Amino acid sequence: MVLLMSILKMEFNNNQYQCHTVFEYKDYPKDAGFKWEKKAKCWYTDSIILTKNLIDTLKKEKFVYEMSDSFTEQYEKEEKALKANLKAASKVASKFKAPAPVGLDYLPYQKAGIEYASKKGSALFADEMGLGKTIQAIGVINTKPNVKKVLVICPATLKTNWKRELSKWLVNDDLRNAVSVVGSKIGLSTSDIICDVMNYDLIAKKAATLALVEYDYIIFDEAHYLKNEKSKRTEEALKIKSKNFFALTGTPFLNNPFEIFTIANKLDPVAFKSYGSFGYRYCSGHFQKVDPDSLKNLDELQSKLKEAGMIRRLKKDVLGELPDKVHSTLAIPTDSSNSDFKFAIRAEGQFIEKSFKEYNSILTALSKIKKRTDEYSKKLEELRAMKTEFRSQISRIRRETAIAKAPIVAEYLQEAVESQGKVVFFAHHADVLDIVQNKLTAAGIKAVRVDGTMSQKARQASIDGFQNGDAQVFIGSIRACSEGITLTASSTVYFGEMDWTPAKMMQCEDRCHRIGQKNSVSVINVVVENTIDDYIASTLANKRIVISKLLNEENEQDGEYKEFDFDDFFKFFGMDAEKIESEEQQAA
Repeated sequence: MVLLMSILKMEFNNNQYQCHTVFEYKDYPKDAGFKWEKKAKCWYTDSIILTKNLIDTLKKEKFVYEMSDSFTEQYEKEEKALKANLKAASKVASKFKAPAPVGLDYLPYQKAGIEYASKKGSALFADEMGLGKTIQAIGVINTKPNVKKVLVICPATLKTNWKRELSKWLVNDDLRNAVSVVGSKIGLSTSDIICDVMNYDLIAKKAATLALVEYDYIIFDEAHYLKNEKSKRTEEALKIKSKNFFALTGTPFLNNPFEIFTIANKLDPVAFKSYGSFGYRYCSGHFQKVDPDSLKNLDELQSKLKEAGMIRRLKKDVLGELPDKVHSTLAIPTDSSNSDFKFAIRAEGQFIEKSFKEYNSILTALSKIKKRTDEYSKKLEELRAMKTEFRSQISRIRRETAIAKAPIVAEYLQEAVESQGKVVFFAHHADVLDIVQNKLTAAGIKAVRVDGTMSQKARQASIDGFQNGDAQVFIGSIRACSEGITLTASSTVYFGEMDWTPAKMMQCEDRCHRIGQKNSVSVINVVVENTIDDYIASTLANKRIVISKLLNEENEQDGEYKEFDFDDFFKFFGMDAEKIESEEQQAA
């Protein structure tokens, strides 16, 4: 509608954008998010985003309006700053020089995120999974040499991972040396230098100690854990004193916009003032079950979140910077309350310790016996027998650990589905596949499966159900899925068990990394901290050993190998064996 004269005037007074208009046209400022000021008899806001909403609508509808000089000057200045800020929040490359440890560096889009967050102070890292939110958060801390007190709060299953990443990426030696994982029996630090990692469930129990410290930075990982503003967990978490904070989540709101309110409010209490006003503005006043049709003003919400400090990039935005496949290890801490899990981990530890004592005893004896004697030959034979028995037992031990950790792995997969959609899971043993499949089904997640017992027709039905149907998780046997399968419906691969040879795992990974895949593929090896699988993940990642010939190729443990560096293995667990000459080692 085109008016012949201006009956809507924009002004800037008392640090507010004001809209003066007649009752008939009140919906223009009201719908844009302005509030009514009774005394001044005008609509007002202090938000450049809401003001831009109104101006854009008026221009679109060719509505004639008037602007005072003070309004024009302020609006143009703030609009320019807003555009620059929104661009920085989604920037995919930067030459920003963020300190990093020797031999490590950030990708260009990570530098852009570090640059933006370091300027904002507090930030919401909302990049899609697999883009390195953890590294960026640590990167910001690296830009602040005076930071002395850091607290990371995350799910219990991620504590070990945070410990490893902090130890790897922090450039401040004092902070890196202070990294500590807090548990029910391990307390929080109150010293001058703090770098603690704790899980959300411990916040209430540690409240008294937390109240004694003001942190330089708090990092809330998987920040959707704080989505319920009325939960005790959220209330206690937001009470912790800090100068700045980071919230990390690849899914800012899993089911509806309300789930981001607590973090949004902490980032900018003025822009996101109350739960009620947030609900009316973005969910049409629906506070319980939010229907997609009731969602509104989401572009505005996106802009306000970015203006407040949200950084959001998708894999497709930075695909040119990402390698074809990104490998990472997700270490499960050993302090789980599950009794079966505890028993299996303890049994594995005892097996490693017993094997080392036997191995080292034989080596010690060999070092004292004269070479090329009958006694020496007998000891070498004893060493060979010990190694053969070790290789036989290690398969059983690994299987028992894999079964014990399978319920925890299923929880990871459930979270992955909720945050990013379809995922692929591989493991060796049928027991592990069974447990994971049953747990996911009980959680209401549809999973399909391919293993060596299935007919070709059944295999194809499972593949089609994942590729083209509504199946959310593909569960596959490493041995049965190494070729002839396309799973490009997902770009996320989890391994619940490790294989001794990279080639076998790469073949499985490549089910997702094929023609038709539009994203970089994230490959996550889920291991238990300080276990045999943790060793395998470490050695394969660092290319420390090359293992060749198969042992028992036809049995279910296909993947165990004859050549094995025992010294390297035990050293991983902090055990140094007696040294003997390499010729004797090879002979054994």
